[in-house]
Amino acid sequence: MPDIKEIETGPVEASVLQPSDPDWKSEQLGKRYARWDDMIREWQALQECRGFRVQKTLEMDEKKQLIHFEFDAKARPLSSFGKDEQALFIELLPEIIRAINHCHQNGWVHGDIKPSNILFIPQNRTVRLVDFGASYRVGTSRSDLPTWQVTPMFASANQIDGCGVVDIKDDWFALVKLIEIFIRSCADEKCKEKAISVRSIVERWL
Repeated sequence: MPDIKEIETGPVEASVLQPSDPDWKSEQLGKRYARWDDMIREWQALQECRGFRVQKTLEMDEKKQLIHFEFDAKARPLSSFGKDEQALFIELLPEIIRAINHCHQNGWVHGDIKPSNILFIPQNRTVRLVDFGASYRVGTSRSDLPTWQVTPMFASANQIDGCGVVDIKDDWFALVKLIEIFIRSCADEKCKEKAISVRSIVERWL
């Protein structure tokens, strides 16, 4: 997958804890938030969307504005996939769709679907969505948001411009873009044909 740049309409919202941080724990993934509201929103999204295809939370420390997540050392982001794993990507597409749809059924839009936010779980050959920092409830008016985060390569025009309301189509648009990137770089014709077929299905939801 190519390098991806992110833009944000405000200050950095959160940072992952490093070993030098006194709150760092080797068996967990810690995330510290600059804004209390952002922490609460991500926590709510993860609680309401909890399931085996969604990043698991362990605890929230409101005083330190910190959330600890379960850390899986064997999990791999799709952004780490090589050319020899194109068939695996195709195999995982239905799982990715199920994970995104699970969030939508629980009233949330992930808001930042991209390879680095989708983990491959080799133990059961499924996926897990991570980083719900850009997630909002379906129907949230963007005009009411003081700041929002997008990855331009995968974001719809409404997301980038901050127009309209948060819509499940935002996530499906991002998935279509992700599949298109795969199609352009895929050398295996069978994998490419399958990816084109899945893309045509997802495009119906836009």
